[in-house]
Amino acid sequence: MYLIATLDDHSRFVPAGEWFGSQHKAHVFIVWYYSLLLAGIPDKMLQDRGSQYKARSKIGEADYEYYAVKLGISLIFAKRAQTKGKIERFWKFVQSDFVPSVLSAESKEEVNEKWKIWLHWYNYEYKSEYFGNVTHASRWYSSKRKPSKEELDDMLTVWERRRVTVFNTISLYGVWYKVPPGYMKCRIWIKIVGNILYFQSMDKIFHMSKLRFK
Repeated sequence: MYLIATLDDHSRFVPAGEWFGSQHKAHVFIVWYYSLLLAGIPDKMLQDRGSQYKARSKIGEADYEYYAVKLGISLIFAKRAQTKGKIERFWKFVQSDFVPSVLSAESKEEVNEKWKIWLHWYNYEYKSEYFGNVTHASRWYSSKRKPSKEELDDMLTVWERRRVTVFNTISLYGVWYKVPPGYMKCRIWIKIVGNILYFQSMDKIFHMSKLRFK
């Protein structure tokens, strides 16, 4: 399993994080969405050079890069592990303090339920000696650029085009979804906002579903 999370550079507060079965770009956007909803839009973000963040080719850009420009976020891509020292220390802390508690977990859902409890403790109760025994939340403040949910939905909407099969289904990120009758062999738009899918045709939303992964 993979943990995808955002961490505030100043306070080490973690606005959002979740465990997934892969490092798919859609997972990144889910965490990014809920992080921006809580913390607002930062001026800069540091991340590694994974394909979900940065295009492999010199031509074009990854979706992540495109939406960062749209949101007015300057991206810094780490070239070595030392550059990501703060987030790397957080990963190590998660490995030593949280992971042992879920080694016997039977599902990803169980891991994430326990993760929510642990993350609340980490943000609001845990007092680090490094910061003079104060909580991360006490040092954290949200960005001045904090859009409403409606504004963020508009700015961070991901669109995917799909053709409906003769079985009234579409495939998205390796998962099949049932489509209501009437759209067989039609090309429809899938609007992704956070972890919700909106099925749209001719500018009309006709179906909704929760984003699922293998």
